Amino acid sequence: MQHSKANTNRAMLLLCLVLAAGFFPFTPALADEESPATGQFGSSAPPQVDAINITAVADGGIPASLNPAQEYDISVTVSDADGIGQLEKLTVKLWYDPSGTAFTSEAFSSQGIFDPQTLMTVEWTRADNSVYVPANGSWRAYGLSLPTSGQLANPGYTSHTFYFRIKIGKVAQETTGGKWQVAAKLSDSVPYSDYDYYQAGGQAGLPMNWYGEVSLAGSDFIDWGYIANGLRAGQSGSIAAVTVSGDGVYFLSNGDFQQMVKASTTWYKVGDASETVQLSADATESNTFALRVSNKKAADLSAAIVLPADGSYATIDASGQATGESGIYEKNYHIWLALSPEVSANGLYRGSITFSIANR
Repeated sequence: MQHSKANTNRAMLLLCLVLAAGFFPFTPALADEESPATGQFGSSAPPQVDAINITAVADGGIPASLNPAQEYDISVTVSDADGIGQLEKLTVKLWYDPSGTAFTSEAFSSQGIFDPQTLMTVEWTRADNSVYVPANGSWRAYGLSLPTSGQLANPGYTSHTFYFRIKIGKVAQETTGGKWQVAAKLSDSVPYSDYDYYQAGGQAGLPMNWYGEVSLAGSDFIDWGYIANGLRAGQSGSIAAVTVSGDGVYFLSNGDFQQMVKASTTWYKVGDASETVQLSADATESNTFALRVSNKKAADLSAAIVLPADGSYATIDASGQATGESGIYEKNYHIWLALSPEVSANGLYRGSITFSIANR
């Protein structure tokens, strides 16, 4: 087949163009390969709990032990090189430690917030510069010497001493070998934290002393009325016993206790104090009387205790244990009276009967 010269020339031209294309430089369009950013960080000093001290409000002294129903000032000195305004929270706890050795940060953190017998918490927060105190029964607490708004705003103000006044609750557990620990934990906004605990003479914590209360919950008037001379306690036809009225006798304590009763040795005739009768053990002699007391539910004379003739206390019940904030009411106090066969001046005689609570 014959090719024309024109076709041959076109084919050569196309080939030359194709070959020539390989010799032209080519630069592709690319996106940015780098995007710079600025980084920074700050170095912040941790806060410090520098000191914890306790003083008794009553005398300003350093206590060797704590007493329920008494006030104490707990001072906590803290510092932060970045300024006190960087602090976030200061928590102070007092807790019952039966072992006397649980004063670590872990022991602190394992406590709750409040228990009237074993735990009290006071907490300052930077956000509103106030002190939080939980529901507290007979405990009382509030903050003294909090930082001012100006101090919090000043980065140069780097140390402050907080004072917390605390009134120990009435049923704060008595220690018998253990301690009450007092400690503080401080945190700031970074967050850093620091912890320290109170020590006295190189020993952590303080003992809690025994405390008790007693009162007549009903009437304080105990009346046998007029009885026959020579009447024996429990004798047929006699008034076997008088029960203390109302809710009886109220007891509250932070530890084991005993219930005790005594009577005055001399009772005086109403309207003529020159006429008297004397307390005795058995009321067999002239012008004497005897008292026997029980707190058992049944009016059982055989369980009653004779009140000493010398006016000292008799232990009626030695089984009392630590109570809650509400205490307990003994509603079954019975008091028997025996009167001597001969009373020189008949009439109405009065004296005192005293109920007491004591440690055991």
